[in-house]
Amino acid sequence: MLLNSLITQLNKLRYYSRSSVIFLTRLITLISSVVTFLLLIYAAGFEPEEYIKEGINLAIDITFSVYVLIFFIRWFYALQRTDFLKYYAFEGLLVLAVLINGVSRLIFDTNLLEILYEASHTSSAYPTFFEWVAGITLAIYWTYKVAKTDVLSLPNLSLKPSVVLIVSFAVLAMTGVLLLMLPAMTVGDETMPFLDALFTAMSATCVAGLSVVDISSYFTFKGHIVILLLIQLGGIGIVIFAAFFAAFLSKGLGIRQQLMVKNFLNSETLSSTKALLKQVIVITLIIEATGFVCMFCSWGDAIVFQSLGEKVFYSLFHTISAFCNAGFSLFPAGFYTPVVKSLYGLHMVIAIVSILGGIGFPTIEDVFSPRAMLERRRSPWKRWKLDTKIAIYTSLVLLVFGTVMLFLLERNNTLHDLGFVEATITSFFQASNARSAGYNTVNMQELRVPSLYILIFLMFIGASSGSIGGGIKTSTFCLIIASIIATLGGRSKIEVEHRFIPKELLFKTLSIFVSAVAFNLLGLFLLTITEPAIDFIDLAFEQVSAFGVVGLSTGITKSLTPASRIIIITAMFIGRVGPLTLAYALSKYTTHAYRYPKAYVMIG
Repeated sequence: MLLNSLITQLNKLRYYSRSSVIFLTRLITLISSVVTFLLLIYAAGFEPEEYIKEGINLAIDITFSVYVLIFFIRWFYALQRTDFLKYYAFEGLLVLAVLINGVSRLIFDTNLLEILYEASHTSSAYPTFFEWVAGITLAIYWTYKVAKTDVLSLPNLSLKPSVVLIVSFAVLAMTGVLLLMLPAMTVGDETMPFLDALFTAMSATCVAGLSVVDISSYFTFKGHIVILLLIQLGGIGIVIFAAFFAAFLSKGLGIRQQLMVKNFLNSETLSSTKALLKQVIVITLIIEATGFVCMFCSWGDAIVFQSLGEKVFYSLFHTISAFCNAGFSLFPAGFYTPVVKSLYGLHMVIAIVSILGGIGFPTIEDVFSPRAMLERRRSPWKRWKLDTKIAIYTSLVLLVFGTVMLFLLERNNTLHDLGFVEATITSFFQASNARSAGYNTVNMQELRVPSLYILIFLMFIGASSGSIGGGIKTSTFCLIIASIIATLGGRSKIEVEHRFIPKELLFKTLSIFVSAVAFNLLGLFLLTITEPAIDFIDLAFEQVSAFGVVGLSTGITKSLTPASRIIIITAMFIGRVGPLTLAYALSKYTTHAYRYPKAYVMIG
C-alpha cells in the first residue's frame, strides 16, 4: 500500500513538473552544446597550451555526461517510454557509446578512444584525436536534433524556397569565412585577411575553384578540411543535406520542405522530388567512393606521398572536388604541376567523375539505376526521359566540339610536345573541365585567343540541370537552339523529340539566357574599370569562369584589386544560386485576371 502511494505521488510529480523539466533540459543542452562548440573551435583554431587543451577535454567529458543524464531524464518523463526509445533510437545509440566509454574509464581505467588511436606513439596525439571525435560526435548529434525538430518547415517564417536557398549558401559561406580566419587554419603566424577568406570560402561554397592564394601551401591540414567540407556541403547543397536527414531520421518531408528541394534540384513535381532526394545522397556516395578507389590507384610512382594517410586524403579531396565540379587542388599548379600533368590515367578518372557530377542526378538515375535498366530490359520500347536525352546528347556534342576545336587550335601551341593520344586526352580533359569542373593540364596563360573563346563558350553553357555544375545549363542552350531552328523554319511551335515545349518554359529559358548575358556584361564592364591594365579577353575569361563556377583562370586572380575581387565574389554567388533564382527571391508574385489586346511589333 505504501509502495503504491509512493508510486502515485511520484507519477503526479512527474506529470506536473514535466513541461518545466523538458524546457530546462532543452535549455541546458543548447547552452552546453554552444559552449562545447566554442571550446572545440578555440582548441582547433588557436592551438592553445597543453594544459588548456586538457581543461577543454575535461569540459567536453562533462558535456557528454550531461547529454547522457538529460537523455535518461527525457526518457523518465516520456509518456510512452518504449515509443520514446524507438523514436530516438539513433540518439540512444550515441548516448550508449558515450556511456560505455565513460564506464570503461571509471571502472577499468581504460579509454576506448585511446585504444582506437593506439597506433600513434606521441603524447599529444590523443587530445587532438579526442577533439576530432568530439567535434564529429557533436555535429552528428545536432544534425540529428535539427532533423527531429523539423527545422526546414520554418513554421514562423513565410520564406520562399528561393530565399531559403540563397540564405543557406550565404550562411555556409560566412561560416567558412570565420573558420578560415582562425590562426591554426593557415601556415604562418598571421591570420587570413577577411576579403581573402571571403573569396576562398565563397569559391569553395559555390564550387567555383578560383582562389587568391595557393591553397596547397597557404592552408594547414585543418584549413584543407574546412575547404573540403565547404565544397561537399556547397556542392550537394545544405538544403539537400538538411532535408535528407529530416526525411530519413524524422517523420518525412512536408510540402514546404519538398518545395525547397524541388527548387534546388529543378525537379518537375513534388512526387519526383521526394524520390530524387534519397537518390542524390546515394548517387553521391557511390560515385565519390568509386572515384576515390580509382584515383587512389592512379597516382603511380611519380608522386611520392609522405604517408598512406596523405595519399588517402589527396585521393579523397580531389575526388570530392572533381565530383562537385569545384576545381580545387592540393598541388601548387593544380594538375598542371609537372609530376601530375603526365598522369593521363588520373586525368581520365578526374574527367569522368566531373562529367558525372555535371550531368545531373535525374539523368544518372534514369540511365544507371538498376530499376530503370531492368524496366528498359523488360520493355525495350521504354526510352530515356526527354531531360535525360537533352542532358546526354547536348553534353556529348559540347564535349566533342570542345575536344576537336582545342586539339586543332592548340596542336602547334600548348600541345606541340605531346603525342596524338596524349594531345587528344589533354584536349578532352580541358573540354570536359571547362563545362564546370575547372581543372587544367595546360598552361592557361599560353592558350591562343580563339581557344579562350571556345572555353568561354563552354563555361557559359556549363553543366546540366539538376547537377552540381553551373552555367546556364545544357537544357537552356538546347531550347534556345530549338527555338532558333523553329523560327528560321517558320514554325510557331517548338518541338523537341516529338514533344511540344510550352511557352511558359520558353519564357523561363529566355529569361535565364538574357539575365546571364546581362549580368556577365555588367560584371565585365565593371572589371574593365577596376582593372584597366589587364587585357579584355583575360577579364572576360575570369568573369565567365566565376559566373559558371568553373575555376579556370589565365592567372590574373591573385593580382585582382579588392574591388575586382568583390565583383568576382558576387559573380560566383549569383552564378551558383542562379540569376533567375535571385530574381524570384527579390520579386513579388502577382496574378492578373485580365488580358490586354494583342500587339504586333516589328522585329529585325
